[in-house]
This record gives sequence, structure tokens and C-alpha cells, in this order.
Amino acid sequence: MSNRIHRSAPVTVVAATTLAENEFWEASLLARSISRIPEEIRPLLQVTFSNTGPARRGLSAVYNDAITTAGAEDLLVFVHDDVYLNDWFVSQRVREGLARFDILGVVGAVNPDPQFPSWALAFDDELAPIGWQDGLIRSGAISRFDYAHPEVFVYGDLPLEVALLDGLLLAASAQTLRQHSVQFDDQFEFHMYDIDFCRTAVRAGLRVGTWPIALTHNSAGNFDSAGFRSAARIYLAKWLPGSQQIPSPT
Repeated sequence: MSNRIHRSAPVTVVAATTLAENEFWEASLLARSISRIPEEIRPLLQVTFSNTGPARRGLSAVYNDAITTAGAEDLLVFVHDDVYLNDWFVSQRVREGLARFDILGVVGAVNPDPQFPSWALAFDDELAPIGWQDGLIRSGAISRFDYAHPEVFVYGDLPLEVALLDGLLLAASAQTLRQHSVQFDDQFEFHMYDIDFCRTAVRAGLRVGTWPIALTHNSAGNFDSAGFRSAARIYLAKWLPGSQQIPSPT
């Protein structure tokens, strides 16, 4: 079953950054990559600047504002500011992907283990990462930022319907999310917001999948930190008591 996505549907990249606006355009990978996309095919950009200090807002709150205020035809791309969009045709890729899936990303897993607070990693009893989950079917591809030795990591076949996606890039139709009452959980500010969002979407009957979009991410994640462990405990308390299994893609 395909979604009806107009071939000229507006695509808006939504991001938050600790940088001031002028610094963002000068220094961030996201801004530098969008600036080089030809204007006639360039996505729109909605950024929360200077997102630091006591007034800092979590990604969930920033993204939910975009969902609430977007137009009926708008397609939203939630992305980190340390992502470089290598694909000049990112808007077209998003339109094509959302004609097939309700929510798309670039990497994810079909069968993640629900006892772990990750789409891919396993953890010990102290919530320290210990490697890939056993038997995991991964999907997608990304590049890690390295000037000297750039390398694309292929996790698995794509496009593919999955259960969970990595939050470095997530895309969806604002209208689809509103119609199904799907949004990000504000209690997850900078960790867990992505996999919690995917589980909420799958529970609402939405299709989640990977799609080929060329990008580079300047981060390997921060899974062994107090902030991650705190969010992970909230996530596990939310999902494990009433749901011992992540709904499988249909």
C-alpha cells in the first residue's frame, strides 16, 4: 500500500543546534551541506539556534513543535546538526521513501531485542554497551566523518521495513503523524527519543523503513554516559512492563 505524496510536496529539514545562527552557517556540517544544494531543489530549513544553557529544549520538544505547526502537505526531516547531507536530491529521496513508508530513516533493524535500549546494541546489567545484539537483522548505510579515510558502512539491505530506526535522520509526513496521534515523547530529550518514536509509530499501525539517502555523520554515539543510562532506564520502565516484544513489521 502506497502513500499519496505529491511530487512537489514541501520538504523541511528540522534541527536544533547549540550554535548561534551565524556560527551555524559557518561551522555546522548540516548548514554547509544544505548550502551547496542547488536552490531549486534545496529543502527548507527550520532550526532552533543557541539551544544551550538553562533555556535548552530537548529534541523531542523541538520536533513536536514542527509537527504541530507544519502544513498539511509538509514532509519533515528530523536531523542532527552534525550530519552532512551528501545527497543533493535529498528532497526527492524523502518524497519517494514516504510514498512507501510512513516513517523513514537511513539505518535501522528488523528484529531488535526489546530488552535493550537501542536499535542495535546490547548492554550489560549496568547499561554499559557490550556489542551488537545477537541475530540482529540490520538495514541501511551511512558514512562516518573522516577526512583521511572516508568509508561508507553498509549495515544491510535497503529499502527494508524495520521496527526501529537510528535518530540521526528521521522523516515523516506531518499530516500522517497528526492523524495517528504520533509524536515524540518530551521526557526523552537527547537519548531514546528515536526508538521510542518508532515504537509509538509501529503501535499506531504506521510503517517504518530504511531508505537510501547518502549522508555522513560526525558521531559514533554516546552510549556510555550518565545521560544515556538515565534515559535508558526511563525508556525500559515505559516499554518493558506492558510490552515484552516490539511489534514486528507487517
